[in-house]
Amino acid sequence: MKTLLLKTFGFLSPFIGFLLLYIYIDPCHVIWDFGEYPNYNARNAAFTSYKILTAHDSIPYNSFIVGSSRSLNWPWKEWEKYLDSTAMAFHLDHSGDGNYRALERLQYVYNHVKEVRHVLLIVDHEFLSETSHPENIQFRNPWQMRPQKDYLAFQLAALKFSLSKEGIQSYLRLGEDYKFILPSYIDERRETHNIGKEWAIKCDPAYYYENLARQHNDYYRFPQRDSIEQVGEPILMEENVRLLSEIHNLFVNGGTDYKVVVSPLYDQSKLNPSDKIKLDSIFGKENVYDFSGINEFTKDSLNYYEASHYRPCVSEQLLKIIYSTK
Repeated sequence: MKTLLLKTFGFLSPFIGFLLLYIYIDPCHVIWDFGEYPNYNARNAAFTSYKILTAHDSIPYNSFIVGSSRSLNWPWKEWEKYLDSTAMAFHLDHSGDGNYRALERLQYVYNHVKEVRHVLLIVDHEFLSETSHPENIQFRNPWQMRPQKDYLAFQLAALKFSLSKEGIQSYLRLGEDYKFILPSYIDERRETHNIGKEWAIKCDPAYYYENLARQHNDYYRFPQRDSIEQVGEPILMEENVRLLSEIHNLFVNGGTDYKVVVSPLYDQSKLNPSDKIKLDSIFGKENVYDFSGINEFTKDSLNYYEASHYRPCVSEQLLKIIYSTK
């Protein structure tokens, strides 16, 4: 009997050791408390956002900036200047966000907040094209899968991602692609402050963008652009329209003042006219602001950290335009 127990322990000891190491490291930041406002570079930004928002006995916020990581560069303090004096803004973000997950988060908020006074919905072609839930743990939605209610399933999803190639690379920061990461932090309202990138661009923009060009990952580098504006393919099909209509219904039923903003992305791809017509039909033409395509913001590469994210200085200018046309 003793021999059997020793053999069993010997067989299980590597698995037990791995499990203890996994719990200690917590690569997805879903087990331990990493502070009230953990860095946005955590493996699971969605859970971080959920955790901060639900840390209060009652959610104190009544105004929300909703979108992907691109929405994190919309300064909440600047936005509040255009709102009523009772507005308290919060970034309701999600990495690589889209219609499907934005609807889930908004449903949660409308069910748990006394009043949603304002919403700034930041969209782009990637956001508008989503119709289902990605499997990746970084995109798992705690707003739907409550960590408290579905604790085991949530943790197993985190473990599965941690063992994947993408998860391991994300944690270890392997390869040249990760050498260009500069200091940043998020504040109590979930806004990202890219202090390292802002400092680098202001001090020596030529060196900053030359560094981008040397990166192996296309995420960092600016792609070649056509001097003639390219119009994107239509993306708002039946299911996309249904999801956006449900979001609109939340706004209307909640008496929410809302604005829908199509981001000025570096690729300068213009939102397809048929999609713009559908957005206008769903949300009202007076509430939709399309900054896609070739314009004063997308022409200047200094307005971007890399090909995917524009800087807060752009968002501030867009706010002036949006709220000066009321």
